[in-house]
Amino acid sequence: MKGSGARNALRIWVRGVWRIGRQVTSTWSTDFLLREGSSREEIGKWLKNKSIPCQRQRRLLQVVVTGTFPCGQQLVKYGYKEKAECILCKKAYEENGGSWKKELPKETIGHIQSSGCLGQKEVVTAAHNACIRELLQEIDVHGKADRHIKLLTLERESSLGSLWDQEQCSQFCSKDELWEASKEEEMKIPWKEVQEGLPVEFKRTQDTRASGIQFVKNYVERATAVAQAQYSSLLEGLRAVGQVKGWQTQQIVFVGGTCGSIHVESFNKNMKTLGVLESKWNLIRQKLVRRLLEEQDKVLRSCFAQKGGTRGQRGEGTHGQGREHVKWDMYV
Repeated sequence: MKGSGARNALRIWVRGVWRIGRQVTSTWSTDFLLREGSSREEIGKWLKNKSIPCQRQRRLLQVVVTGTFPCGQQLVKYGYKEKAECILCKKAYEENGGSWKKELPKETIGHIQSSGCLGQKEVVTAAHNACIRELLQEIDVHGKADRHIKLLTLERESSLGSLWDQEQCSQFCSKDELWEASKEEEMKIPWKEVQEGLPVEFKRTQDTRASGIQFVKNYVERATAVAQAQYSSLLEGLRAVGQVKGWQTQQIVFVGGTCGSIHVESFNKNMKTLGVLESKWNLIRQKLVRRLLEEQDKVLRSCFAQKGGTRGQRGEGTHGQGREHVKWDMYV
């Protein structure tokens, strides 16, 4: 299917779903494509963009419309494999000198797009960082003239330790003061779940494979709840110190779906809170949707490249035009 064919497939899929104001089908794919208030129009723009290779457009349609991306779970369903175990996890573990002895996780579309996949962890982390970095830069550039906000991690995320080396944070409180205020809540968290982070958080999460309006609400709320739990001790500490020193603390969470879902209402609310010019809200959201779609495709290409053994050495000319560095010595 060529690029124009891929775009026509989307039009045909959407057309005919509604008849005299009534929904004819309730499949998750049609529900996803017709969902309002989730930046769905940006997918259409991405598919119409002739500068985007048709292979990337086909992959998006494959994931969104048919849900048949050739990962382990799908291949087992069609009888091409006996087990849905993730060979990328096994391969990555063995490359590090280990031997996987327990049951491997299932290779699903959600798994290979998460940092839980050992083989995909690096490229997935890079996708998350690319999204939050671009978003923060746009927020910084388009702030109102009277905004009294300074973003401290524009180039990269920082640990709590390195963040508090900055003068702006030490003016709020010292590291010791924050720890004293946070330690009671921190000690409740299992050791493996402890992570250091920032009060402005971005969650890149799966946004397909379910239908219904309630799902839209649930996937946003679920990702937000994860972020809130992840930094609960830090926020409790900041709030405790803030009450004494006259500061207020608020956590702002942006949720981006891997297939380009951005909940418009939640996004605009965050933009207003961060003092961003209202005239730029749509532009920033549109850019984030495009970034999400591009990063998802890079993650999927990484999966193909690892399975097919397609690796190019830096400097050998094998990462030619249109190819991107996704991990280690791999260009796709």
